[in-house]
Amino acid sequence: MKILKDGYGKDLESVQYWLQNRTKLSELYKSERHFFTDTLQLCGEVLDLGCAAGGSALFSREVKQEISYTGIDVSLDLVNAAKKHLGGLPNTEFLHFDGITIPLKSSSVDLIFSFGVFHHLIDWKELLFEALRVSKKYILFDVRVWHHESMINSNLSYQKLALGGSWDGESILPYNIFSFNSLGELSKQLNAKGISFKAYGYYQKPTSLAITPASEVLMLSILLEKDAELPSCELVIDA
Repeated sequence: MKILKDGYGKDLESVQYWLQNRTKLSELYKSERHFFTDTLQLCGEVLDLGCAAGGSALFSREVKQEISYTGIDVSLDLVNAAKKHLGGLPNTEFLHFDGITIPLKSSSVDLIFSFGVFHHLIDWKELLFEALRVSKKYILFDVRVWHHESMINSNLSYQKLALGGSWDGESILPYNIFSFNSLGELSKQLNAKGISFKAYGYYQKPTSLAITPASEVLMLSILLEKDAELPSCELVIDA
């Protein structure tokens, strides 16, 4: 197997997938929408960390038309597709980045969101703290969780790079599953820095593209708020 952090976009099928999917709010998971709409209403600038072909530039404006939007991604092919198809939108910019350093100034964006990304990252915590550097106030991201030890970059849990329907038999991404204990430790660490931690989710089967021992995972979205007056930790799980 071969892990490709920038694998999406290397083939025409995946480029077409991201141009045609997840461009509308209705196409997002319920967990992704839960915090997104109300939080975005409070913001003037938004950054999509892992924007693929830029569909979030469209669904963000379903919530709030007058925003300044930036999308960044590790796939140069997808960023180029986003520029070609959506670069003409007002106050919209697409940037390629190395997956480590966000090419923006500290405390420069009201809301950073990242959907469908962190459960594929090996160095997820490093990127999360880089997002905290760039965010003025909010960070919203989603993870997969279960009642066992974390599986991070495990050869027992991975996802096929086959969004377009075909798989080359070797190209994969990690399919990370976080433990409740690890998220509890993260929330304590963030609370100590004055950051509130709110989470919402529900259980469902993993994607059909995932090879994993988990029969179901908690689809969890996490909203972080910097400089909270009373930093808290809240978790809501739908039945």
